[in-house]
Amino acid sequence: MRGIVFVVRSNSNGLHKIGVTKDWLRSSKQLQVGQQTTQIHTVWVNNALQIERYLQRRFRAKRMPQSDWFALDAGNLDFLRAVLLKARSDHQPPPPALPAQLSRPAPPPTPSAPQPAWSSRPAPPPRPAPAGEPRRPQRPGYSVGVAPLVML
Repeated sequence: MRGIVFVVRSNSNGLHKIGVTKDWLRSSKQLQVGQQTTQIHTVWVNNALQIERYLQRRFRAKRMPQSDWFALDAGNLDFLRAVLLKARSDHQPPPPALPAQLSRPAPPPTPSAPQPAWSSRPAPPPRPAPAGEPRRPQRPGYSVGVAPLVML
């Protein structure tokens, strides 16, 4: 899962939280970053869940009982920073948007012939009459080019 791996520090007791989110603004409001916590690292990565799981397992001995908070020292934070920087360098950004020429919608079809409501393709333009023959108008219900039946 693409997402943000973050590390915040509690201002009251100095503990650290390692987490993952897709919406940092929402998560930072929930964690009260700037008021009760301080943002240490936020890194956008391709495999956020795996990195979070790895870091939490790596520091499980430093985890506070029955919480998501860790008592990390400066050496732990340096290691954590190195892992996150490596993950960020491995991150593949989303593919670039198509150029404006290719992303424009196709122009609407010209209204040359009526189209049924169920048709997804535009009606073909009328075929030109062969050279030398006058074009006869078609009447509904009659087929063109069939001789009438003569009874003797």
